[in-house]
Amino acid sequence: MWVGVGYDARVVHGADMELKQKIGKGAYVLSMLREVAHFGNQRYRLNIDGRPYDCCSAILANGQHYGGSFVLSRLADITRPSVQAILFQHTSRWALQRFMVALLFGRAESINGVLSLAANRIELVRPEGELLQMDGDPAPPMPALVEVDHEPLPVRVSATLARKHGVE
Repeated sequence: MWVGVGYDARVVHGADMELKQKIGKGAYVLSMLREVAHFGNQRYRLNIDGRPYDCCSAILANGQHYGGSFVLSRLADITRPSVQAILFQHTSRWALQRFMVALLFGRAESINGVLSLAANRIELVRPEGELLQMDGDPAPPMPALVEVDHEPLPVRVSATLARKHGVE
Protein backbone atom coordinates (compact mmCIF):
# COMPACT_ATOMS: atom_id res chain seq x y z
CA MET A 1 0.00 0.00 0.00
CA TRP A 2 2.80 2.47 0.88
CA VAL A 3 6.46 3.03 0.19
CA GLY A 4 8.28 6.01 1.63
CA VAL A 5 11.73 7.51 1.24
CA GLY A 6 13.16 10.51 3.04
CA TYR A 7 11.30 11.96 6.01
CA ASP A 8 8.63 9.25 5.99
CA ALA A 9 11.17 6.41 6.02
CA ARG A 10 13.31 8.11 8.66
CA VAL A 11 10.28 8.42 10.94
CA VAL A 12 9.48 4.71 10.58
CA HIS A 13 13.08 3.62 11.11
CA GLY A 14 13.44 6.01 14.08
CA ALA A 15 10.31 4.88 15.92
CA ASP A 16 11.00 2.98 19.15
CA MET A 17 9.14 -0.33 18.78
CA GLU A 18 9.13 -1.00 22.54
CA LEU A 19 7.55 2.39 23.07
CA LYS A 20 5.07 1.64 20.27
CA GLN A 21 3.94 -1.43 22.24
CA LYS A 22 3.20 0.87 25.19
CA ILE A 23 1.77 4.02 23.58
CA GLY A 24 0.86 2.93 20.05
CA LYS A 25 1.07 5.55 17.28
CA GLY A 26 2.51 8.06 19.75
CA ALA A 27 5.89 6.43 19.14
CA TYR A 28 5.69 7.63 15.52
CA VAL A 29 4.74 11.15 16.65
CA LEU A 30 7.87 11.32 18.82
CA SER A 31 9.97 10.08 15.91
CA MET A 32 8.34 12.68 13.63
CA LEU A 33 9.40 15.46 15.98
CA ARG A 34 12.99 14.15 16.15
CA GLU A 35 13.28 13.77 12.36
CA VAL A 36 12.13 17.31 11.52
CA ALA A 37 15.75 18.43 11.99
CA HIS A 38 16.88 16.12 9.16
CA PHE A 39 14.13 17.04 6.67
CA GLY A 40 15.46 18.24 3.33
CA ASN A 41 19.10 17.35 4.01
CA GLN A 42 19.08 14.67 1.30
CA ARG A 43 17.86 14.66 -2.32
CA TYR A 44 16.40 11.57 -3.99
CA ARG A 45 16.12 10.54 -7.63
CA LEU A 46 13.04 8.66 -8.74
CA ASN A 47 12.35 7.56 -12.29
CA ILE A 48 8.59 7.69 -12.72
CA ASP A 49 7.37 5.93 -15.85
CA GLY A 50 10.82 6.52 -17.37
CA ARG A 51 11.05 10.22 -16.50
CA PRO A 52 13.52 11.45 -13.81
CA TYR A 53 12.29 13.45 -10.79
CA ASP A 54 14.28 14.83 -7.87
CA CYS A 55 12.73 15.43 -4.45
CA CYS A 56 13.62 15.70 -0.78
CA SER A 57 11.07 13.07 0.29
CA ALA A 58 8.44 10.89 -1.36
CA ILE A 59 5.52 8.65 -0.52
CA LEU A 60 4.15 6.16 -3.03
CA ALA A 61 0.52 5.39 -2.27
CA ASN A 62 -1.91 2.78 -3.46
CA GLY A 63 -4.69 4.06 -1.18
CA GLN A 64 -5.98 7.40 0.02
CA HIS A 65 -5.61 7.02 3.78
CA TYR A 66 -2.33 7.37 5.61
CA GLY A 67 -1.55 6.59 9.23
CA GLY A 68 -5.14 5.54 9.86
CA SER A 69 -7.72 8.14 8.90
CA PHE A 70 -5.61 10.91 7.33
CA VAL A 71 -6.21 11.47 3.61
CA LEU A 72 -2.80 11.75 1.96
CA SER A 73 -3.97 11.45 -1.63
CA ARG A 74 -7.46 11.99 -2.96
CA LEU A 75 -6.15 10.72 -6.30
CA ALA A 76 -4.88 7.36 -5.04
CA ASP A 77 -7.37 4.55 -5.60
CA ILE A 78 -6.73 0.92 -4.79
CA THR A 79 -9.14 -0.12 -7.55
CA ARG A 80 -7.11 1.62 -10.30
CA PRO A 81 -4.04 0.08 -11.90
CA SER A 82 -1.68 2.87 -10.78
CA VAL A 83 0.27 4.14 -7.80
CA GLN A 84 0.18 7.77 -6.72
CA ALA A 85 3.65 9.27 -6.26
CA ILE A 86 3.62 12.21 -3.84
CA LEU A 87 6.91 14.12 -4.14
CA PHE A 88 8.07 16.78 -1.71
CA GLN A 89 10.10 19.37 -3.58
CA HIS A 90 10.67 22.09 -0.95
CA THR A 91 13.35 21.36 1.64
CA SER A 92 12.43 23.77 4.43
CA ARG A 93 11.04 22.71 7.79
CA TRP A 94 8.30 25.30 7.24
CA ALA A 95 7.23 23.39 4.08
CA LEU A 96 7.12 20.16 6.10
CA GLN A 97 4.98 21.81 8.79
CA ARG A 98 2.59 23.19 6.15
CA PHE A 99 2.32 19.70 4.70
CA MET A 100 1.50 18.18 8.12
CA VAL A 101 -1.24 20.73 8.73
CA ALA A 102 -2.64 20.14 5.23
CA LEU A 103 -2.60 16.38 5.91
CA LEU A 104 -4.85 16.94 8.94
CA PHE A 105 -7.43 18.53 6.63
CA GLY A 106 -7.06 16.13 3.69
CA ARG A 107 -5.38 18.78 1.52
CA ALA A 108 -1.82 17.40 1.33
CA GLU A 109 -1.68 17.25 -2.47
CA SER A 110 -2.88 20.83 -2.93
CA ILE A 111 -0.06 22.71 -1.22
CA ASN A 112 2.80 24.42 -3.01
CA GLY A 113 5.87 22.21 -3.33
CA VAL A 114 4.02 18.88 -3.41
CA LEU A 115 3.80 17.11 -6.76
CA SER A 116 1.35 14.21 -7.15
CA LEU A 117 1.65 11.89 -10.15
CA ALA A 118 -0.14 8.68 -11.13
CA ALA A 119 2.39 6.06 -12.22
CA ASN A 120 2.79 2.44 -13.25
CA ARG A 121 6.53 2.05 -12.64
CA ILE A 122 8.65 3.92 -10.11
CA GLU A 123 12.35 3.31 -9.69
CA LEU A 124 13.89 4.68 -6.50
CA VAL A 125 17.46 4.97 -7.72
CA ARG A 126 19.56 7.46 -5.72
CA PRO A 127 21.20 7.57 -3.32
CA GLU A 128 21.89 3.86 -3.00
CA GLY A 129 21.58 2.46 0.50
CA GLU A 130 19.04 5.08 1.62
CA LEU A 131 16.31 3.97 4.03
CA LEU A 132 12.86 2.95 2.82
CA GLN A 133 9.65 2.08 4.62
CA MET A 134 6.85 -0.15 3.35
CA ASP A 135 3.42 -0.11 5.00
CA GLY A 136 4.84 1.46 8.16
CA ASP A 137 7.67 -1.03 8.60
CA PRO A 138 11.39 -0.68 7.85
CA ALA A 139 12.22 -2.04 4.38
CA PRO A 140 15.38 -2.99 2.49
CA PRO A 141 17.29 0.11 1.31
CA MET A 142 17.40 1.74 -2.11
CA PRO A 143 17.56 1.04 -4.98
CA ALA A 144 14.03 -0.30 -5.28
CA LEU A 145 11.34 -0.79 -7.89
CA VAL A 146 7.62 -0.28 -7.38
CA GLU A 147 5.61 -1.59 -10.29
CA VAL A 148 1.86 -2.03 -10.74
CA ASP A 149 0.69 -5.56 -11.35
CA HIS A 150 -2.28 -5.32 -13.68
CA GLU A 151 -3.70 -8.67 -12.55
CA PRO A 152 -5.96 -8.19 -9.52
CA LEU A 153 -5.12 -10.08 -6.35
CA PRO A 154 -8.15 -11.93 -4.96
CA VAL A 155 -8.73 -11.22 -1.28
CA ARG A 156 -11.06 -13.14 1.00
CA VAL A 157 -12.61 -11.28 3.90
CA SER A 158 -14.53 -13.08 6.64
CA ALA A 159 -18.21 -12.17 7.03
CA THR A 160 -17.58 -11.14 10.65
CA LEU A 161 -14.78 -8.76 9.67
CA ALA A 162 -16.84 -7.35 6.79
CA ARG A 163 -19.82 -6.63 9.07
CA LYS A 164 -17.52 -5.01 11.65
CA HIS A 165 -16.37 -2.56 8.97
CA GLY A 166 -19.79 -2.00 7.43
CA VAL A 167 -19.15 -3.95 4.24
CA GLU A 168 -21.95 -6.13 2.89
